[in-house]
Amino acid sequence: MKRADAQAQSGSTKWEREHFEPHYPLIEWGYNLEKCKQIITDAGLPLPVKSACYFCPNQKPLEVEALTDEERGKIILQELVAEPYNLDWRGLWRKRSITEYILERGLSFTPLTVFGRKVVLNPACKKAREGYTLSPPHVGPTLRQLLT
Repeated sequence: MKRADAQAQSGSTKWEREHFEPHYPLIEWGYNLEKCKQIITDAGLPLPVKSACYFCPNQKPLEVEALTDEERGKIILQELVAEPYNLDWRGLWRKRSITEYILERGLSFTPLTVFGRKVVLNPACKKAREGYTLSPPHVGPTLRQLLT
């Protein structure tokens, strides 16, 4: 709550800070995660799964394994297209790509040809106009090489 409030206030204008006050009813009522889960199960409802995008960089390896083949294929495509721009990161997991994890574990994924015949940089992108290619600036095999 404190972190959320500090973040909300940091981007607020003086007028917003003077006219709005954040409230956190669940916290004010003394609810924590366990109490919320208990209320949901007592109502006979299933506990909701973690809400996150399939390409969330904060997901855990077991969550990657639980993804559909299509979601894993889309992650691979995203990392492949982003690779030339990654100067400091290897992939969505920063120092390691999710693609590498998928390949190491032998997890199935939708073939990239389903999403498109050819992966290219956006021609409107400055890097593409300057001659960048899908060759990454970091050392080690490219994701394209790992996929072949």
